[in-house]
Amino acid sequence: MANAPPRPLAKRTRKGIAMETTKIKLERLQLGISQTKMAERLGVGLRTYQRYEMGERQIPKPVTMLHQ
Repeated sequence: MANAPPRPLAKRTRKGIAMETTKIKLERLQLGISQTKMAERLGVGLRTYQRYEMGERQIPKPVTMLHQ
């Protein structure tokens, strides 16, 4: 299918976001800290952090670099 349209970028991006959210949540759970404490460590608000975990908001590059 040489003439098939390219896959939408959003799907590829969404998968990446899902992997990041799983990783950031897993790390928080391994540390045994609350979402509030993790948000404080990252310097973001609680609601912002919650949105990172739920995949509602893309995790900024500096935050993802901390969790590699």
